[in-house]
Amino acid sequence: MTKAVALVRAPATPSPARTVAPVRSAWIVSPRVDLACVVLSPVLALLAVVVLLGLVESFGSAASLERTRVRLGFFTAVWTGAHLVAVFFRSHADPEVFARHRIRFVVVPPLLYLALLSSAWVTTTALVVTALWDVWHTAMQSFGLGRLYDARAGNSAEEGRGLDLAVNVAVYVAPILAGLSLVPTLAWFELYSALGWEGPARFLVGVGEFAGPIRAAAIGGGGAVVVVWLVRLRARMRRGYRPARAKLLLLGSTAVASIVAWGFLPPLEAFVTANLWHALQYFVIVWATERDRIGRVLGPGRLGLPPVATLVAYGLFLAVAGLLYVGVAESALRACLAAALVCSILHFWYDGFVWSVRRRHV
Repeated sequence: MTKAVALVRAPATPSPARTVAPVRSAWIVSPRVDLACVVLSPVLALLAVVVLLGLVESFGSAASLERTRVRLGFFTAVWTGAHLVAVFFRSHADPEVFARHRIRFVVVPPLLYLALLSSAWVTTTALVVTALWDVWHTAMQSFGLGRLYDARAGNSAEEGRGLDLAVNVAVYVAPILAGLSLVPTLAWFELYSALGWEGPARFLVGVGEFAGPIRAAAIGGGGAVVVVWLVRLRARMRRGYRPARAKLLLLGSTAVASIVAWGFLPPLEAFVTANLWHALQYFVIVWATERDRIGRVLGPGRLGLPPVATLVAYGLFLAVAGLLYVGVAESALRACLAAALVCSILHFWYDGFVWSVRRRHV
């Protein structure tokens, strides 16, 4: 399950520019926090991974480099697991959201768990779906954050939404298709072989054989989407649209980090880089929107302690949650694997409807 650990409808034509009154602040938390932990976090995560491993490789032995990679992988697994659990502050701990989606929050989890326990085919399919959904989920988080910054700048939640979605998918997914991590990302298809179905494994071999054409299509298609987005952005700005600077910086940062990490780094380093920035962004958005609730759930808020106490409790909770997730996910027991998969799938699914700029859920 180590690999499992290591492993958000848009109008076709943008509507005319419509604006809403901008909120008091253009930032989610503050300029410094947003820049470091959200907007520029992809590039900062990339630099951290490259510099760390580069220093170890330059001044240490091959064994120390391997130990560092193992430790970095374990840290990232805990970091990733913690962010999977953090969604429950927004779902089950929010009375309004919980009342709106009660069946999804109460009935679906145990049914999904029982289904995973009942069939190895369901479990294997869930592993494959989780790996692919993780890619889409990361792209959609960047898209959602960009829309949130635009909304805070006074722009409509609908205007330009379709192209924004397309460009975020292009800058994150295209590098995976064109880079060194395509086959490792799809390696979960091999698990079907243990069930007697060799078709997915043959598909994986075919992907490797057609890596060149896939790379060319990804680069050409992704590049075309970016060009169309830039042309339409310029046209919209001529009509009075003013995009949030934070949104543009975030998109650029994500594009640079995605291209370098997925395109040129080994799969482990690429995965670590993407999950470092993705989970950090998630921790910030949960804190920004749910800090009062976090304080009440974890205790400091009910005791009247200062906000820093809630922040510390939040950090400790995330650390423990991440460690528990990794422990459960790494267990040899099928019941534990099913529990970890339920947590992962629910995180991806819940994020698709509990965070919505259009519905003002953030």
